[in-house]
Parts: sequence; C-alpha cells; structure tokens
Amino acid sequence: SLVDFLSLAALIELLGLSPAVANVPSLLAGVLVQFWGNRHFTFRATDGDWKRQASGFAVAEALALACNALVFHLLVRAHIPWAAARPLGAFVVFATVSYPLWQRVFRAR
Repeated sequence: SLVDFLSLAALIELLGLSPAVANVPSLLAGVLVQFWGNRHFTFRATDGDWKRQASGFAVAEALALACNALVFHLLVRAHIPWAAARPLGAFVVFATVSYPLWQRVFRAR
C-alpha cells in the first residue's frame, strides 16, 4: 500500500499526471511488492510452487486491479479527493476481493 500510495503521489504531484492516468501504474508497482510480501511474510508460503502462486496471484490481482480502478474512479467522480479515495477504495477491495483470494492462492497443498 505504501509503494502504491507513494508512486501515485509522485506520478500526480511530481510528474503532473491526472489521477486517472496515474492510478493503474501505481497499482501495478504495489502488486509486485505484495506478491513478495505475501509469499514470504503474510502466508509464509515459500515452500509452495512459486509459479502456481504467481499465476494465481496474477489472476486475483487482475480482478482486484479492475475493482480498484473502478472504485477509485467512482470515488474521485463523486468528488472525494484522490488522497482519500485511494486508501478508502483499496481497503474495500482488500477486504472483499484481495484477501479472500490470496488465502486460496497461498494455502498449503
């Protein structure tokens, strides 16, 4: 989340991109950190097949990416400032989509 938020802020504030354009690249940066962190720390799943985990994680994150993009878009369109819309939307998607799917991806076989 920190990588996502900081890259979003940098893309918007330093590079002058619109929140809509900066949204997806910042989400992708966060995804790379999430896979590593989930595999090594959250689920301690380093004994699992990393290729299977990576493919399952990619599917889960593709769905979460679409949900995050949609929720962020709707919140910004509802005049919620981007700095509040990102953590609010990300939490909703995390609780309802990401974490439940991650539990399946990183479970022991």
